[in-house]
This record gives sequence, structure tokens and C-alpha cells, in this order.
Amino acid sequence: MLFRKKESRYLDGDDDEDIVKKNKWTTKKILYIVIPIISVIVIGIAVLQIVRTQMGYQEAEGEYSSLSQYVTIQDEPEVTAEPELTYEIEEIPYFPVVDVDEDALKAVSEDYECWFYFPLLDLSYPVAKCLNNDYYLHHTLEGKYNNAGCLFIDYVNEDDLKDKNTFIYGHNMRDGTMFGNLDVFEKDDKLVDLDPHIYLYMGGKVYIYSIFSYYITETADYAMNPDEDRFRLIADKSVVDADEDYIYITYDEYLEKAKKLSLYEPVENLDFSEEPPMITLSTCYGPYGATKRFLVHAVQTGIYDLP
Repeated sequence: MLFRKKESRYLDGDDDEDIVKKNKWTTKKILYIVIPIISVIVIGIAVLQIVRTQMGYQEAEGEYSSLSQYVTIQDEPEVTAEPELTYEIEEIPYFPVVDVDEDALKAVSEDYECWFYFPLLDLSYPVAKCLNNDYYLHHTLEGKYNNAGCLFIDYVNEDDLKDKNTFIYGHNMRDGTMFGNLDVFEKDDKLVDLDPHIYLYMGGKVYIYSIFSYYITETADYAMNPDEDRFRLIADKSVVDADEDYIYITYDEYLEKAKKLSLYEPVENLDFSEEPPMITLSTCYGPYGATKRFLVHAVQTGIYDLP
């Protein structure tokens, strides 16, 4: 009887240890190939995102540069006319004359509200206002989608800048545009003293404001964090019930809180006895997704007719 020799389950003399080594080597080779590919893909996505972001910056800068054709900033002439409204502070003898073609800007967007000019930081932008606080977070004045957005006034505020506190929002852009440079005040508490004035141009008039406070605050719920200032407007004396989204406090309460939290002490002698209107510039603070805001408060010191 012939017996057939049982074939070994090993080929070419391989044993279990050799097979394990080969499997490990195969896994290593796969990792050597896959990891670089994944790395290239991740780097490519990151580079693409950076390019898209920079292109967005450039597009927004190009649009706002084109809108500047409707605005001419002249030298600062001496003011000869009496101001329409002052609050018994030191008279301001000079203000920048900015010729704004409001009809042209209204033709660009019916949401155009006023022109914002802050000489100290070289900020000059249109300000919009619509029925919500979402649209202009990611749209320019021309209505184009862009992460730079547009400066805009809180939809709860009135259109005439007569509210006791008018919120103006703007992104903290990495390239320093919009409100991207407001937080430089945190690093230099003497910088504002060089020129604390902010100007809004509307209806042939210039509305002049002087900075008296700035600080960092949280965006958490007011009930959880009493120092939160993101959703606070000042109530008229007749207002009793709070809006469902906004906490209303009195002028004096707001002023006390703003001064208490402030990182800045103004050198200008400002008089708040007649409760002059103020504006609050609001922008995000810290890394993307952070819940903090950087606020700048400025009080109205006069309204002048433009020459």
C-alpha cells in the first residue's frame, strides 16, 4: 500500500514565527503608505481652507474699498457752527469731515444705516441694520456671502441713534479688518488717550462719541453670569417688562457696571448727568468658538451739521 505523504501546511519552510513577521511587515508597509497619504490630504485641506479664508478677506476688502468711492474723508477743519446737541463737556473744536453719498450706499443696500469712522485704528466702514442679528454676520453690504460680514446695528435698536445704548457688532478678523484690532486696547491702556473719539455719519450730520470704558465679558446666560453684557440694553424709564431675549437695566445701573468692569480710565471729563446716548462696539474675543466678547463703550458728546 502506498502512503501519500501529508503535505505540510507550511510553504517554503515557513513556520508560524515567519508568518507573523511577514504579516507585521505587511502591516508596516501599509502604514508607511497610508499615513503619508492621510498627512498629505490633511495638509491639503488645511492649505485649501487658508486659501479660501484669504480669498474671502481679499473679496471683502475689495468690496469695501469699492464702497469707499462714495465716501471722502477730508482734513479736519475748525468747527465754527455751534453743535446741535452737547452735554456740557469740553467743547470739541475739530472733527473729521466725511462726505458720504448716502443715496449711492442706499442703492447698494436698503439696509445701509450710517458710516462708521474710528481714526485711531483707521477703521472706516458702512454700518447696516436689518430684521435680525444673523444675516450680516456672513454677508457684506452688497449681500455677498463672506465670513468678514458687515458692521451692523442690533435689530432691537432704533434707526436714529437716539437709544440710550446702541450696539454695533463686527467680526474680530485675523487680518485686523472690521473690529479685528479693538483688543489692542487691552495691551496698551494709554492708546485710547491719543484719540478716544468715534464718529458716525448719518443724514448730513456727524455723531461724535468718546470712549469711556472697554473690557472682556462672557456671552453666557445672564442668570448664570451677572457680569454678562452681551444681551443688555438700557431701558427707558417707562419700560418695566424685559424682552424675552434682552435684559433691560436703567442707565445708571448700566453706567456703573461699565465703569466697574472697565480696563480704561478716561482722561476726558465726561458728564453723564443728562443720560446722553452711548454706543457699544462688540466683537468676539479669544480663539474660534470662545464665548468671550470684547466691548467698547463710547458716550455721545455732540451732533454737528456737516459743512
